[in-house]
Amino acid sequence: YDIDKNFPIDIWKDYWQSLCYKTKSFTDTTHIRKDGTTYPATINANYFEYKGQNYLYACIMDVSERKKSEQVQENFIATLSHDLRVPLLAENKALKYLSKGSYGKLSEKQLFAVNNMIHSNNDLLNLVNTLLDVYKYDSEEVKVQWEEVNLCQLVNSCLIDILPLVKDTNKSINSNI
Repeated sequence: YDIDKNFPIDIWKDYWQSLCYKTKSFTDTTHIRKDGTTYPATINANYFEYKGQNYLYACIMDVSERKKSEQVQENFIATLSHDLRVPLLAENKALKYLSKGSYGKLSEKQLFAVNNMIHSNNDLLNLVNTLLDVYKYDSEEVKVQWEEVNLCQLVNSCLIDILPLVKDTNKSINSNI
């Protein structure tokens, strides 16, 4: 009770019984220093019996740095979601309008380049979405769904993305799948 001022004294007995049953417990809480300041902590509590006596061994770990790291990660995800994903979605829409001739007719070369930009933009958007999914997976219980992938189609898709970069060099790319 003196460790966390928010831990109700009336549930201590139930907590003790639960600990006796499980023998160990990890609890995230707030610890109070002697000077009255608080910091986030994790308590590793272990129950054991020795010579007929019940004992509780508890180790309190300061998790301030972990909490700061989690906050940095949360800020990164918010930035990733807003500052990257939203402009990519808007750019994708503008490129689709461009490819449909909404801003004037495009030559065959221009249409090829715009379609390639759409494809690359979709790949980047998928990458951002995958990063967001990875974060979601790390922060929650998420069930992974495996799916078959057409490897030839995947390699050809990559080649289409790389082709404009190679075109201006004296190099070539070939696929033999």
